[in-house]
Amino acid sequence: MSTIEQCPAETIDNIVSFLNLRDICNLRLTSRGLALRVFGAPSFGSHLEQRQVDVTERSLRAVAEATAKPGRLGCFISDLVLVGVVNNTKFLTQEVKYTTGDAGHRAKQQQDLEILTRRQTEYETLHASRGDILLLSQIFRNLMAHGRRRGLRSLSLTVVVYREDAQTRLLPKDGFGWTLIWQAAADTFLTALAAFAASGIAVQRLDVYNSIERCSLACNEPSAVNFEYNMLATSLASLKTLAVSFSDRVINERTEDLGLTGDPSDTWDEHLEDELREREDIENEVYQDSTFTGLPALVQRCRGLESLELHHYQLKDLILSEEDLIFSGLNRYRERFFPYIAEMIPLPPLKRVVLRGLRVRSADILAFIQRLQPTLRELSLQHVILLDGAKFETIFGYCISEEAGLERLYLDHLLEPVVMASGAYNYRRLVYFTGEPNQEPKLRRRDLPHRGSNTVDRIGAAQIRRPIPYFSVSVPMRERGNRLGAHYPHSRPYLSLCLYGQRDYGPP
Repeated sequence: MSTIEQCPAETIDNIVSFLNLRDICNLRLTSRGLALRVFGAPSFGSHLEQRQVDVTERSLRAVAEATAKPGRLGCFISDLVLVGVVNNTKFLTQEVKYTTGDAGHRAKQQQDLEILTRRQTEYETLHASRGDILLLSQIFRNLMAHGRRRGLRSLSLTVVVYREDAQTRLLPKDGFGWTLIWQAAADTFLTALAAFAASGIAVQRLDVYNSIERCSLACNEPSAVNFEYNMLATSLASLKTLAVSFSDRVINERTEDLGLTGDPSDTWDEHLEDELREREDIENEVYQDSTFTGLPALVQRCRGLESLELHHYQLKDLILSEEDLIFSGLNRYRERFFPYIAEMIPLPPLKRVVLRGLRVRSADILAFIQRLQPTLRELSLQHVILLDGAKFETIFGYCISEEAGLERLYLDHLLEPVVMASGAYNYRRLVYFTGEPNQEPKLRRRDLPHRGSNTVDRIGAAQIRRPIPYFSVSVPMRERGNRLGAHYPHSRPYLSLCLYGQRDYGPP
C-alpha cells in the first residue's frame, strides 16, 4: 500500500488546499518526507502569503525573525497588514473606580487595566526610540533579500482597539475614542513610510485605511513626510495602486487640552476653563499649507500609479459662533482638497480613479478627467457633492463620449447644490437616474416625480455611450433644531446624507 508521501505533487497540493494552516502544520509533523512535500505545495505558500503584524515590539520582532533567513515561513509573505494598536484605558479606569459588585470581576478589570497601561507605555517607549521603524524596515529588507517576490504585493494599514479588556480586539467602528484611533492611524502611517525610506522595498499596492470603517488619516499627516529620500521615492515609484482614506484636520477648538477622545467614558478636570480659541487662531491652523499639500505630494511621488482611490471622511464641523451654524464658514476649507489633487503636474498615468465623499466643482472634476486621457479607463464617483451650483449633466456628457474612452463607469449617491442668495448651501439635491435597469432607489421617498435609481453601473463601450437621464430632489443638509450638544459644548450632531451611514463618511 502506498503512503501519502508517495502521492503525486498535485494530490498533495489538493489535500493542502482543503486544510487550514494549523492542520497543515500538524500534517507536516507526521514525517520529515511529508513535511518537505507539503512545504513545496503551492497551496501551502498561499496560506502564508497574508500576514498581520501589530506595531508592537513582540509582533514586529517575531516577523523579523521569521523572515531573517531563506526558507523560513515568513519569506512567503506577499500581503502584509500593518496594525496600529490603541490601548484605550478610559472605560476600564471608570469601571475600576466606580463599579461595585463581584470581587473577582473587579480584580479582572484591574488586571486588564494594568496590562493596557503597560502595553501603552511599552509602545510609547518603542515609538520614541524609533524601534518600530527599525524593526519594520528590517522586515522589509529581509523580504527583499529572501522573499519569494523580493518585495510585497500589498501593504495595508489598519487599526485595532483594546478597550473593554486586554484580550478583545475591536474594530475602529466599535472602539469609541476616535481621537485615539486617529493618532494610532497617523503613527502607523508615518512608521510605514519611514520604513519605506530606510529599505526602498517594492510594493505594488498601498491601502491607507481605505478598507475599514471609522478610521482615517488626517489630511495634514502626509506633510510630515520628507518625500525627497531616494529610497522612499523608489518604493513609491513601484506602486501601481494607492487607496487612501483621508479626513479633515483634527482641531482642538479649546484653549485647554481637556483630554477628550470622543469616548463615553471621557472625564476632564472641571477646574479647567472651557474656553474656545480665537476664531482667527483656528482659521490660521485650518488653512495651513500642510492641510492641503501632503496628500498631493504623496500621490505625485507614485509616478507609475495606475489606480487611485481617494475617500474623504468628514470630522465634526467647527462651530465657534451662530454664524458658523448657518454659513459653516470655517468648514469651507474642505472644498480645497480636490483642486490640489486635480492640479498636480504631472499626473500619474492613471487607468482607474475612485472618488468617494469629496466636494468638487464641476469644472475641476471635468478638467481632471480630461487630463487623464488617454489612459483613464475606469471612473467611479460615490457620494460626490458639487459645490458651484452647476449640475452633473456636463460631467455625464463627457463620461459617455467617445473622446473619454471609458470602459467602466460607476456613479452612486451624487448630490447637486442649491445655492442661496447669501452663498450658503442650505440644501442639496440627490440625483436619481431614470435610464438604468434597476429603478429601485436606495433612498425611498414618496414625493419622487418618477421612478429612479441612485446608482449607475455600466461596463463596456456599448452601455457607457448611452445617455444618462436623471432628476434630482432636495434634501436638507443638516437636521434643524438645537445643534449644540450638552456633553460636548460647541459641537452639533450631524445628519449624514450618506446612504451608508456615518461609519463610511463621518463624523466619528
